[in-house]
Amino acid sequence: MMERRVRVRMLLVEPRIVTAALPRLLQMLKTLRHQMSIMAAPEGAFPASNFVVADEQHLLFRPNSVQFTASLYLHNAYKSMGYAQTFEVIWQQYGRRVFAAAFGL
Repeated sequence: MMERRVRVRMLLVEPRIVTAALPRLLQMLKTLRHQMSIMAAPEGAFPASNFVVADEQHLLFRPNSVQFTASLYLHNAYKSMGYAQTFEVIWQQYGRRVFAAAFGL
């Protein structure tokens, strides 16, 4: 079960990308580390596309491609339910917690 104080959960195949290419996310992690949790999971655990689920009903779906394209579904729990469940399964079964110290914080 997710800790009450954690508000943002991220699953990444390669957590080192945070320090290498995402300075704003790294700064947010420094500031809000008590409200964020990042887990590493093996690449094979993820579906073929990237997605973001917020509040189990707001979904941003981005196919893996060179050119950035996305679909946004607002207030449509039916569209995002499968993604929310997939995320939870990966989080529980494959997730390996990455601590702030891993990013040099």
